[in-house]
Formats: sequence, structure tokens, C-alpha cells
Amino acid sequence: MTVRKFLGKEGRTTIPYSIRARLGWEEGDIITFTELDDGSVLITQEILCDGCEDLYDNPKNNEPDEAEEELTLQEALDELTDQEQREALIYLISKWAAIQAGASRR
Repeated sequence: MTVRKFLGKEGRTTIPYSIRARLGWEEGDIITFTELDDGSVLITQEILCDGCEDLYDNPKNNEPDEAEEELTLQEALDELTDQEQREALIYLISKWAAIQAGASRR
């Protein structure tokens, strides 16, 4: 499938609905642009949390067991793999940038 779009002001464009719908991309998803050696650009969706829907659907699943010890944020981050730390960082930066963008529009 080939879709042509104009690059607008400040380098903005829209990913066509048909592509977003087929890929399951929604507002708020994080996408990554990777420039390849041949000059093309690969666009991928960042998957930050597999199975997170369960936590939102059933908040009780997110409550610590009485026997579980509460962790500090630093301890929790230290237990993550390098890839999980990277994904957490991408998420937090994106969340912070969205908050800052909203604050600047007021």
C-alpha cells in the first residue's frame, strides 16, 4: 500500500487512518522513527508494557499483596532489564513532553 502525504508546517504530517486502523495505532501511542542506511525511514510503535490492560481492567490486580514489601522507585527501576529501563524512559519523556505542551498552550 502506498499513500502520499504532504509534509506540513513544522514537519508535521498525518499517518493515514487506514494504516493506523490496520496496525491498531491509537492516539497517545508512541512511535519511533529510525533512519536506515538507504535513506528510508522505518516507523515503529513502541510497546511499553505487555499485559498492562489487565491492570487497568482490574485495579485489584495492581494492589500489592499484604506480604509484598513496598519498593522505592529507584529499587523498582534497578530491577528492570536494560530494555525495560529504555521503554520506561521513553514513556516518561513522552508523558512529560505532552504535559509541557499542554501547559504551554494555556
